[in-house]
Amino acid sequence: MTLHPELQQAADTAVPGRLRGLHQMILGPSPSGKTTQAREYLAALAQKGFNTKPATFAIARHWRDENWQTVADTFERAKGRILIVEELEKADAGIQKMVAAKLAKMMADNDTLVMVTGAPELSALFDSHTSLQKHMNPPVTLSRRFTAEEQAEYNAVMQLPAEERKTRQRKAEWREARDADLRPVKPITAPKTASFRKPEGAR
Repeated sequence: MTLHPELQQAADTAVPGRLRGLHQMILGPSPSGKTTQAREYLAALAQKGFNTKPATFAIARHWRDENWQTVADTFERAKGRILIVEELEKADAGIQKMVAAKLAKMMADNDTLVMVTGAPELSALFDSHTSLQKHMNPPVTLSRRFTAEEQAEYNAVMQLPAEERKTRQRKAEWREARDADLRPVKPITAPKTASFRKPEGAR
């Protein structure tokens, strides 16, 4: 899948160590390749010299007000790395607002790359939150659904047992690492790196 022009432009102008202008919101119908675009965007940043491994993919559809601490723990694990929040529009309204505030804070700290994917209606959250607008690029909207070929491939993968889907994803990530001449993918539980943090003593 070809990277969306707006994402490609952001990647082309990216400077390693500087996150301003790189935070993205990718919206579109389901399925339209939002997660694929997020991965392709990270691959493009890797080509520019960014350390894009590991990335935390957080599915927000089951986030509720009563389990906010679990959500906060997910954000803490991703700090200093990459956080991709998916399906945020399916979370409770209260959670959406708290997540937006938390993401804005993480972007302001300038040590975590933040991306959000979801349905087109999620643009309302962006439009109503000035802090998101300050730190995140305007939403990139995918206007088309999958082609018949893409849909067939997607359906085939989704029908596989969960463990096999995970295995395929791991193999795909290793291929991305090999092709981009990166280190192999590390698990999310690995010790935190300082990929996006300023060196000690830097001004």
